[in-house]
Amino acid sequence: MNIIINGLSTYYDVKSSENMTNIWLDVTKNISEHHEFIQSIEIDGNLYDNGHFDILIKQFDVIHTVKIVTISGEKSFYTILEDLHEYAVKVLEEMENYIKPLYSGSNQNCDELPIIVESIEWIITSTTYLQYTSGLASLKQELCKQIDDIVNKYSKILEMLTSELEWGNLIGFADIVQYEFIPLLEEFYHATREVGRSERDILQ
Repeated sequence: MNIIINGLSTYYDVKSSENMTNIWLDVTKNISEHHEFIQSIEIDGNLYDNGHFDILIKQFDVIHTVKIVTISGEKSFYTILEDLHEYAVKVLEEMENYIKPLYSGSNQNCDELPIIVESIEWIITSTTYLQYTSGLASLKQELCKQIDDIVNKYSKILEMLTSELEWGNLIGFADIVQYEFIPLLEEFYHATREVGRSERDILQ
């Protein structure tokens, strides 16, 4: 099996699924030690977003080529930050319209609910990723702390939102989104809007 990382190919004579596991652990460990993250994985011409490890273990004896493209931790941070900024603008502009129907309190008028939940989950996941990679982006300590604080607040908000959904309280859910989540998203957006703009231009 040839494992190609950013164009550099290494041949591995894989004998068993256990051997494949150890090889993959070594490969990913080496990537991590260089402060890189896997951006894409292609197995014999097929691109995988997830599930690749299971494929490698089960089909190690028939796989010919694994192509891996990595991205630096710093570039990954600024890429996600830019995506998050673009998405935040849309959410701040449109979320009020999405939560209005929830104030009817009826489950019959909650077609927008899955969209709202998905948006909130994506924002929280992305911000948590920024927290994880912030040490690789040469940020000021004050900003790192602010991101930490926002992630912690997001976690509490998510718990409250989950509780309201479990009780079927759509009005309470809408209130938390409008008066807790949205102001925190605005705070994050304004605090990080200009962060790393020159670095992002250089890394593109």
